[in-house]
Amino acid sequence: MLIKILLVAALLCAPACSFDETGYSDGSDEPADPGDDDETFDGSCEDWSNAPALFDPCDLPVPQAELWLQTAGLWRLDTDVGALRDPNGQVVDTAPGHLVEQPDGSVAFVLVANGLRIDEAVVLRFEGTHPIIIASWTAIIVEGWIDVSSGVNGVGAGAAPLGCTVFPASPGMPDNKGGGGGGGGGFGGTGGNGGDGKDSVAGLGGSPPTVLGGELRGGCAGSFGGRGENGSMFGTGGGGGGSVMLTARTAITVSGVVYAGGSGGEPGIALSGGGGGGSGGMIWFEAPTVAIDSRAVVAANGGGGGEGGDERGGVGDRGDDGLAGDLKPEGGDGLARKGGSGGDAGYADRFDGNNARNADAGGGGGGAAGVVRIDAEFVALEQGATISPDPTD
Repeated sequence: MLIKILLVAALLCAPACSFDETGYSDGSDEPADPGDDDETFDGSCEDWSNAPALFDPCDLPVPQAELWLQTAGLWRLDTDVGALRDPNGQVVDTAPGHLVEQPDGSVAFVLVANGLRIDEAVVLRFEGTHPIIIASWTAIIVEGWIDVSSGVNGVGAGAAPLGCTVFPASPGMPDNKGGGGGGGGGFGGTGGNGGDGKDSVAGLGGSPPTVLGGELRGGCAGSFGGRGENGSMFGTGGGGGGSVMLTARTAITVSGVVYAGGSGGEPGIALSGGGGGGSGGMIWFEAPTVAIDSRAVVAANGGGGGEGGDERGGVGDRGDDGLAGDLKPEGGDGLARKGGSGGDAGYADRFDGNNARNADAGGGGGGAAGVVRIDAEFVALEQGATISPDPTD
């Protein structure tokens, strides 16, 4: 792992808890007990010891049953529709939903459960325009995947919010001799600039918000490259990663994957500029206790920029989607002799996307890393856990 997990845990725990070299906040050889897996809660909505940041538990529908996802495969929820569907497409009616207004006026969808457990072979995928909040009256245990990423499989929930219009990535300029690359999307850092074309100017990377304002929001898209010879097709920008918040009354334990990567930029065609990569999205944990063990991956990396197009119809290489890990998402770098390589994306402790290379057709800039936030009284981060980018407070 690229981040120093001991240092991060110490920073997140202070001053509410202690930390020593064993790797757990209480100095023991075992992670914190996440609570009884079979626990359900039948008390009052006023019995939450921690006040959730984005909703009042008393405003939500009362969950009646634990939501335990056991059937292997892809589970889906569209936050614009509100129905959770199992791998067979059947609606799960034991998981009520609710819409809440955030501090910035945007709306998030809340999935309510009396305890949530995601088994190892399960992928829970969220899409739609609203960010997703999972509110559990007991523990949340993630052994499988929670996926709000953007990429070849679609756009994650809550990606490209209105805040992205304030400091957006800009497009590359067109030119028949070679277009400029589009800028990468910004969020947790600044997106990389596109590469200049032969006689054209590249797009600039998007800037991060000056203040997040306490809302849950997704990442920002990269911009498109400039058209090249004979008005050829430019590379489109990658989408920003989506956004997910896990809020539990008791504890959150992650041994699986929580993934909010941005999409890679598309390549240019025939001396058109490559598209900028999308930034990573946002992952937010909120509970009295958060435990992330050595097998866990929490990733909101940006997407790499697309390569500029080659002459005579040649196509460049697509940028990597933000990876579910702490490896660098690389910009497109194929066989386009006159197309500049795309910029690498932000990840780990490198929050900014990289600039693309200048060429006859410029590459797209790399997308910035997203945001990982942990709000807890007690944090147990086991040695070997992967968190990328580094958590912020």
